[in-house]
Amino acid sequence: MLALRVEPGFTKCLAMELDSDSVSALGKRAAAFGDRALVLRGDCNLDLVGAMENHLPKTAPVFALLDPEGTELHWRTVEAVARFRRGPRKTELLILLATSFLDRMLPLNAEVEDRNVDALNRVFPTPAWQGIRERKRAHEITSEQGREAQMESYAAWLRNELGYEFVRTRPVSRSGSSASVYHLIFASDHEAGERIMDYVFRTMHPNEPNLRLPGLLD
Repeated sequence: MLALRVEPGFTKCLAMELDSDSVSALGKRAAAFGDRALVLRGDCNLDLVGAMENHLPKTAPVFALLDPEGTELHWRTVEAVARFRRGPRKTELLILLATSFLDRMLPLNAEVEDRNVDALNRVFPTPAWQGIRERKRAHEITSEQGREAQMESYAAWLRNELGYEFVRTRPVSRSGSSASVYHLIFASDHEAGERIMDYVFRTMHPNEPNLRLPGLLD
């Protein structure tokens, strides 16, 4: 809804959600925006890029918010979304990396469950999480430093594997706590995108990231 209301407006906003009730609720709220809003039910790892192919022009600027609750977003999906656009610039990305959730999947005094190993290996392009866990087990880094290391690895893959020129990150914490809950990671090939997101990350409230940005909404 923020994307639909922002000025100047996006030509089209494509939203994808797996939960049927959420799709229905968002579809009703977005109906007032006509064909600018497209709300689809689907699994982003299976259906998102196909929907983009069908509904978005490959030569226009594209901004993708990828907002998983935990380990739902696969790296191969990030790669495919990034490479959707034709031309010298890739799709701009804003990714929520649920670093505290990922941290909870890595117990220090027990083996990592097979299902968690599989999930982590889908989220990350390499098993760098194993080295981070071992450093924590050796008390070389704290849990917070481990979450920062997860974020730094992910940002490095966006730069080095996908070739993004500008990558910016921002931790988000719970109110009253300095421990991060998740990290926002932005990737762009355009200096204007870097400049805008630098401003957003500097001015957003560290504990209340959903507060409205000045000048964007009434």
